[in-house]
Amino acid sequence: VKAALPSGLKLLPAPWVDGEILDYTFTMGNMPAESATNWRYVARSSKTHPGNWVLQTRVYNPVLVFTMDVEADGDTMKPVVSRLVNPMFPDTLTTYQNAEARVEPKGKDPKTVKLDGLTFDAFELPELLRRLPLAPAYKTSLQVFTAQASAASTLHVSVAGVENVTTPAGE
Repeated sequence: VKAALPSGLKLLPAPWVDGEILDYTFTMGNMPAESATNWRYVARSSKTHPGNWVLQTRVYNPVLVFTMDVEADGDTMKPVVSRLVNPMFPDTLTTYQNAEARVEPKGKDPKTVKLDGLTFDAFELPELLRRLPLAPAYKTSLQVFTAQASAASTLHVSVAGVENVTTPAGE
């Protein structure tokens, strides 16, 4: 059964192509470039569930590597399953079904959390935000589930305005 989008929430078609990779490198202050943190986002179609997206985030720097994967419905972005592999937390599998999220941290007891309406996984937010019709004065609210907290919260999204940004690659 396909989930319906909440009233007033509109998603644009996915702006990425299958297999798209976005790389970001972050440094702070006077940190040397070799201590930068890198974020890699990969969007690919699901091999096992046609029509779904598998959205992977890989975070790495010289001392830490972790990944977050979410499989989500291609039309609504409703999450199906989410995985976290991070040495700072237990590996965690979260499955979404029947208005519930089942959180299974490795080595700990699973927990089932009731969800109110369409709830997105926190790990899919970068891609979800890219599908919103962002324009000046745009506002919406999203229910977002975070497995580590075993709770959903409301994320308020608003566009304050448009600005030009200059980078070494251009404006």
